[in-house]
Amino acid sequence: MKVSDNKQLNTPQREKEAPKEKTSGLSNTARITIWYTVFLVLISASLSGAILLLHNARGSLDVDAEMKFFAILLPFIILLAALGGYLITRQAFAPVRKIIETTDEITKDGDLSRRIPLGKTRDEIYDLGKSFNGMFDRVEELVNREKQFTSDASHELRTPIAIIQSQSEYAMEDHEYAPQAAGVINREARRMSSLLTNLLMISRSDSGRMMPEVGPTDAAELIYGIAHVKEGVAKDLGVKIEVDLPEELDIITDDEILARVVINLVDNALKYGKHPDGRIKISGGLEGPDFVFTVSDDGNGVKEEDKERIWERFYQADSSRTGGQSAGLGLSIVQSLVKALGGRAMLLNKEESELGGATFEIRIPADGRLPAQAAKTK
Repeated sequence: MKVSDNKQLNTPQREKEAPKEKTSGLSNTARITIWYTVFLVLISASLSGAILLLHNARGSLDVDAEMKFFAILLPFIILLAALGGYLITRQAFAPVRKIIETTDEITKDGDLSRRIPLGKTRDEIYDLGKSFNGMFDRVEELVNREKQFTSDASHELRTPIAIIQSQSEYAMEDHEYAPQAAGVINREARRMSSLLTNLLMISRSDSGRMMPEVGPTDAAELIYGIAHVKEGVAKDLGVKIEVDLPEELDIITDDEILARVVINLVDNALKYGKHPDGRIKISGGLEGPDFVFTVSDDGNGVKEEDKERIWERFYQADSSRTGGQSAGLGLSIVQSLVKALGGRAMLLNKEESELGGATFEIRIPADGRLPAQAAKTK
């Protein structure tokens, strides 16, 4: 049964737009303009009043007396204008000083949890402070992820390195054990190589340096080929792989990235599916402008508390199922690769799972549309 014959696959819902913040009061520029205009009007009115009083007191216009009066009054007017301009500007740019003080504190103590206090009035300074806070949120998130990533990577590399070191020492002490030690060392070295390759792939995705090379691809042929390659491993586990796709499924995408996505999902299903007498099913087809396919297994599925965390790097919902040989990067890589193709990876609800276990749905553009970054064309 093809996907189109089954119930319609769920399309990703659009994220709700955040409500726009209401603007309250005047902008900072408007306040400065109004304050200083009123201030200059008051000075002008005071000066005009002084001239009028002098004219009425003398009864006639005495140019020399007027000039002397202005010569005495002018310095006070200039001083008053300068003082008023300074006070108004200082008051208007008080929020800017708060921004400077907060950024200086963050620079000195490295506390990325600090945020710039925002005023009640939505103006240019408010927007500036909000932009800085948004930047600090992003930087804090990236730093925390980097710390966690470094810690997890160090933990994953520590075990194979320790095994290689101990096995090499045993081999040097016992020459008869050397061939067995060489086998263990080779296995752990391949494990480290795979881990480093995956880490490099994730790093390229995070930095935006993963540039898909799109071109005509027969997705059906590619997936059938992967299923055939995986049949040997599946047979050893007592698992049957089924593929339900059209004979030809021509799309435009990066075939290498798509292949890696399918391989990781099939490997994940082999690890966490039912053993023996298990089933894995890959089905899909075109839905409008997108190519959509699912990978299902008949295992125990994903626990509710694990649904959000399975996409995290190095997270393993059930490490006992993998015998410690999995680093927990497979689904994280799938998410990064699908995102690079301009698509979306999601775990369907158990009620939507065709085989009753975990079902992952991948939706990517079928016409080669990619995210904002440039892409090469094959």
